[in-house]
Amino acid sequence: MKTFILVMFLICGSSAWGGHPILHRVTPSSDLERELSYTLSVKDRFDDYRSEFGQLMDKLKGPAPEYLVRFRTKTTGKLKEMYGIGFSIVDDRGILIGLPLEMKSKWSHEDEVSVQFVILKELLKRATLEIKCGNPMNGEIYQIKLGDYTPQP
Repeated sequence: MKTFILVMFLICGSSAWGGHPILHRVTPSSDLERELSYTLSVKDRFDDYRSEFGQLMDKLKGPAPEYLVRFRTKTTGKLKEMYGIGFSIVDDRGILIGLPLEMKSKWSHEDEVSVQFVILKELLKRATLEIKCGNPMNGEIYQIKLGDYTPQP
């Protein structure tokens, strides 16, 4: 009897647990990007500091070895049921590292989410942000490649 239950669980397991989340890839200037209405900036860290602090940062010469990434969105529309923002670095073999950046409770009344972090320039092309909405088992994930937002020299 236990074997039968185990076999049935393995056969029907994915449908019983609701399957997998739906993955949407978001590209710059796409309809989906406008619909999600987030702001994402990727800037040279020194340039950002120079614009904020002016003459205090004159000693910083040339480009920084890393970028400053800022992401902000409101939890409305498609993102109304957002429960988290994740960050991952991938290569040909798969995910090298995956980290949660922001976790949001469905009982939280905050309507704006803001994330800021620094990343090495050579890792930016392989980095993605993932906005997770709905149920973790069968919700939706909006994946944003950070390399698409790299400033052009």
